[in-house]
Amino acid sequence: MKAKIKENLVEAGKKIKRFKVRLDYKTLITIKDMSALDLWKDRYPNAKVVGTIFV
Repeated sequence: MKAKIKENLVEAGKKIKRFKVRLDYKTLITIKDMSALDLWKDRYPNAKVVGTIFV
């Protein structure tokens, strides 16, 4: 259900500003762009995007 809501927001012309990234089981950070994810992937190989923040 959350996926449908996010898709609707993107289709409505909303712009993604930040990405939520889970580094490990207890650490969650936000990044501005996906190029920063590559930097974090070097330090935390299991890092993955878990959400987005829209404007």
